[in-house]
Amino acid sequence: MMTLSRFFNRMLARHAHINIDHLIPGTFIVVDDVQVQNSASQCRISWQLAQNSFIPAAFTIHRKIGAGSWTLIESAYSMPSPFTGYKFTGINRNFYYVDSGLTTAGTYQYRINNTFLSNTITKTGTTYYVSTTDGNDSYNGLYPTYQGGSNGPWLTINEAINSAQTTGDLVLFNKGNIFPDNAGATSRRYLYGDGTINNPITWASYGSGNLPVLQTKANDTYTQHFHGFTLSGKKYHNFEFLEIEGTHDASGSGGKDGNASVIMLQCAGDSGPDCEGHKILNCELDLSGMATDHPGGGIFMYNLDYTLHDQDANEAMTYHVRDIEVAYCYLHDCTQRSALRAHGCREYGWYHNNFFDYNSAAWTIYGGTNHVSEYNEAKGGTYSNHNGPGDGSSAGSKALSQQFWNDGVIYRYNLIYYMNEYNLSIQDAKDSLVEFNTLYNNNAGYGTLFYWSDPDNGGEAHWAEGGNICKNNISMGSTSAQGAVRINIADLEEGGGNWYDHVDFYDNCFYETVGSIIELDSPDSKINTHALFLSNWNDKYPDDIHEDPQFNSVSTGDFTTNNSNCSNKGCFAT
Repeated sequence: MMTLSRFFNRMLARHAHINIDHLIPGTFIVVDDVQVQNSASQCRISWQLAQNSFIPAAFTIHRKIGAGSWTLIESAYSMPSPFTGYKFTGINRNFYYVDSGLTTAGTYQYRINNTFLSNTITKTGTTYYVSTTDGNDSYNGLYPTYQGGSNGPWLTINEAINSAQTTGDLVLFNKGNIFPDNAGATSRRYLYGDGTINNPITWASYGSGNLPVLQTKANDTYTQHFHGFTLSGKKYHNFEFLEIEGTHDASGSGGKDGNASVIMLQCAGDSGPDCEGHKILNCELDLSGMATDHPGGGIFMYNLDYTLHDQDANEAMTYHVRDIEVAYCYLHDCTQRSALRAHGCREYGWYHNNFFDYNSAAWTIYGGTNHVSEYNEAKGGTYSNHNGPGDGSSAGSKALSQQFWNDGVIYRYNLIYYMNEYNLSIQDAKDSLVEFNTLYNNNAGYGTLFYWSDPDNGGEAHWAEGGNICKNNISMGSTSAQGAVRINIADLEEGGGNWYDHVDFYDNCFYETVGSIIELDSPDSKINTHALFLSNWNDKYPDDIHEDPQFNSVSTGDFTTNNSNCSNKGCFAT
C-alpha cells in the first residue's frame, strides 16, 4: 500500500503554488499567498488558509496605493455567505474581499492580518455601465445613470461586448434589471478581448437589489447547439455577481433544444491559443433551459481536439483549457446535463464553495490533470424524492463523475447527497486524493464511492499505476441493493499485483442502508456483514470503521454527526 509521504510529495510537486511557510506564532494561521486582481475601479483580493491552519472569525485588511502609507479598510472582515443556506462557514479556508469604487490611479497592494502581503498591481482599464432602467446604446456607457447628452449607461449586453474588450475593463450591469438576449437565435456571444492575470476583463454588477439577470436564448430555428457567453482561445475574463440564465424558445422548427451551455470555454484547437485564466465567481446559473440532447454543461470547458479515450493523444496536445476557477456559485435546475463539465482540461482547475441543486450531474470531469474540488454541496433531489421536484426524470442522477484518464486530482470537504444514481465516481485516476467528504443515501445504481478502471472500455488502467488515497470520508450507502462502496477494477494485470496495492483507504466510515457495505467487482464479492468487514476489509485497511455515523437530521440537510468515532471524518470534521 502507498504511504502518505509518497502521495503528498507527489501532490506538493503538482500543486507547487501552495505555500504554507507563513506562520504566526500563537495563532497558527497558515496562509497561502494573497492574490489581487484589478479591473478599473475594482480590486478583488483572495487568499487561502492551509489545511492545518486555524480559521479566524475575522480578518483585518489594509491597502496601500503607490508609495503611500498603509490604510486600514476593514478592521474585522468576515466573508459573507455566498448563497442562502451555505454550510461551510467556519470550515471553508478560501476567502475573498472586493474593494470597489477605486478612483486613484497607480499601484495597489493589500495586507491581510498585518502580515500577509498580496502582489502589487497597477490600476488599469475603464469602468462601463449597462442598465435597462435609463440606458441607451447611443450613450458612452461611462455613467451608472443618465446624466444628459450622451452621458449615460448602455442598454444591451451586445453593446457592452462590442465596446468593452480591453485589458482591465470592468463592465457593470445594474442590479434588479433583466437583460434579454439580443444576440439573435443563431449567434453565440463571443467575447473577443484578452485580460491579464493581474488585470482581467471583468463582467459584474452595481447598485442594489437582486443580481442582474443576463439571459441567453436559443430557439428551434437554429440547427446547431447554442452556447451563451463563449470564450474561444481567450484569456482572463471574470464573471462576478451575476445571474446568467439559459432559456429556450420552442417557436421554431430547427430541432435543437435550448442552450448547450450558458458559458462555454474552449481552446481553438491545434493552432491555439490556450483558453486560460477565467473565473466564474459569486454567480447564479439558472440552467433550466439546457439542451436535452447534447453533452454540454451549464459551464462547459472543452478542448476542441480532445480525444476522450486516448491518453497519448491527450498528452500530445499543445493547447489546452487551463487555470479555471468556479467558486461561490449557485448552479441549479440542469435536469439533463452537467451543471459544470470539463473535457480534457489538462491544467489546474479549481471548483470550490458552490451549491449544485437539482442537477442531472453536478460536476463531471472527463480527462485532465490537477483539478481541485472542495467545499461544494451537491443535492440531487429531496429526502423523499431523489429525482427532484416536478418531472425530474433525470434530476440527481449523479453528483460527480471522474472519467477517462485523470491525474493528480483532489476532492475534499464536499457534501453530496440525495442522488438518484451514484454520488461520487472516480474512474481511471492516479495520484489522486479523496478526503473529508460526506456522501449520503443515493437512491439506486452504483455505490456511493465508485472506483473503476477499465481499459477495454476506453480507460487507461491508471489505478494500476497507483498513488490514490481515500481517507477520512463518510460514505452511507444506497437504498437499493448496491453498497456504500463499489470497487470495479478490470484488467489489472496490465499493472500487475492486486487492486489493493494501488490505493489506500484509512480513517473512513462506511455504512450500508439496504445493500452491502462494500461491493467488489474484481473479484466479484460482497462484504455485507460486520464480521466480513472485519475479516475481509480491516485486514487490509484496519483504520476504516463500519458504524452508523448518526447524522443529526438528514431530512433537513444537517449532516453533522453524533457518533464520536466519526468526529474526524466527513466534510464537517473537527
